[in-house]
Amino acid sequence: MPSAKKFKRWVTSEVLPQIRKTGSYDPHIPKTLPEALRLYADEVEAHNQSKAIIEQQKQQIAEYEPKVDYVDKILSSTNAMTVTQIAADYGLSAKALNKILHDAHIQRSVNGQWILYSDLMRKGYTKTKTHTYMTTDGRLECKASTRWTQKGRLMIHELLKKLGINAVCEEVA
Repeated sequence: MPSAKKFKRWVTSEVLPQIRKTGSYDPHIPKTLPEALRLYADEVEAHNQSKAIIEQQKQQIAEYEPKVDYVDKILSSTNAMTVTQIAADYGLSAKALNKILHDAHIQRSVNGQWILYSDLMRKGYTKTKTHTYMTTDGRLECKASTRWTQKGRLMIHELLKKLGINAVCEEVA
């Protein structure tokens, strides 16, 4: 049994990795010292290049980490925004943005409230806010309005970007 374990270890640690790496197994054993040194130098160079790439990627991750944390915090925010607030970021009116969203089959108007189409409901894009008010004749009424979550705001941003509409802060002077 020890020889079977040794064979298995050789197959799993040497043969299979080389087949995965090169597509075949070629037990190239250097026959001369210069050949062995060249092979070793090539391995060292490949290892050093890999280390350099890993260090560069670690640096990029470190640079992006604060931005990713910020985006995660924004997207998990429970605050919701009106379409007027979002439209202002693009130099649009609420009416214009609602029309764009309607034309893109994202929302439709139902009894004066913009409602998402069913395929977009339950994705966390919007919340409904109900508020009460007093009419001029003294009656108490309720009205529902749609508010956009940060996730919904991001979806709107991506749609507008596809349509060539950039946020005011993204436009180049």
